[in-house]
Amino acid sequence: MNSELLSENEILKGLDGNVRLFFYDTVSSTNDEARALGEGGEDMSVIIAREQTKGRGTHGRSFFSEKDEGLFLSFLFKPLELTESDIRLVTPAAAIVTARAIRELTGAKVKIKWINDIVYRDKKLCGILCESGGIKSGRPEFIVVGIGINISVSRFPEEIRDTAASLKNISEKEFDVNTLCTKIANGLYKCFTGFNGSEVISEYKALSATLNRKIGFTYEKERLEGCAADIDDSGNLIVSSNGRIYRLFSSEANIKLI
Repeated sequence: MNSELLSENEILKGLDGNVRLFFYDTVSSTNDEARALGEGGEDMSVIIAREQTKGRGTHGRSFFSEKDEGLFLSFLFKPLELTESDIRLVTPAAAIVTARAIRELTGAKVKIKWINDIVYRDKKLCGILCESGGIKSGRPEFIVVGIGINISVSRFPEEIRDTAASLKNISEKEFDVNTLCTKIANGLYKCFTGFNGSEVISEYKALSATLNRKIGFTYEKERLEGCAADIDDSGNLIVSSNGRIYRLFSSEANIKLI
């Protein structure tokens, strides 16, 4: 079997029995499929596709999603056991699980660029998009964690060619994409059924590609530069610039490593 190709049977062999698998050849977006399932009452499910025709990232950007060249995965769950402060840390938690799985399987020393990118030597390897639905009394009924990893991209579009990375090219050892898939899905299940916010923040800082770096950032429509000084308990980025302290929220996650 080609270890770079997704296989429904191979994924099922390693998937935690508490997680339901929805496997597709082609979808517009795994997050859209997950949202529809969430609206139908599904819980603890992983949605995987070999291809996305309308993959998307944060701020409405498109996500490069060629067939059999990436891992396109969405994890759906009901945050019944999560507090409001825990919910704010879902994206950092998902980034940790993903980075840890990549490191363990490939040996590649990937890091997390605040708030939702997995990078290798500052080149983007993976994007994470978390969405919620069914808001009642200020709480979501379900959360979707969308993860897109460049696995064996032969040729990136020109506009991202110098800023993107492919796992096949940076891996220090052979790996099976199906094992990577189950490691991430099982890791997310374990994380969201035994959530520990303080551990999330601690490991998020340890894996950060952003802390103690000079960055460019936007604040109140003004483009500034400063030093990423800390990440607070809610996952916000603390930046020092020209003697002033800025607190950046995830909705303002438009930073550039310098």
